[in-house]
Amino acid sequence: MRYITNEGQAWFEEAHYKIKSQYKIAHTTPVGLYIKAYLWSRGDLDNLLKALQDALQKAGVIENDSLVHYLQIERIKVDKKDQKIEIEIKDLKKISE
Repeated sequence: MRYITNEGQAWFEEAHYKIKSQYKIAHTTPVGLYIKAYLWSRGDLDNLLKALQDALQKAGVIENDSLVHYLQIERIKVDKKDQKIEIEIKDLKKISE
């Protein structure tokens, strides 16, 4: 079991709310995630990536994070007030057909 700080829990809840309000499709087939992380710090992208996948799954956007078959993540340094994360989800099954 992972320990999540109060700050981490608040981030997760806010991310869940924002994701759920923006994505209406529940992906049940393999997807690709294309992520642009506009961040002020040099934090660990691996931890951010896992948190984003967990939030997408909890919000019902992807059925299971094991459906993520392709990942592309880019960190872009910005001022702290300008932080944001952009996620594009592509259905890989539709691309291959």
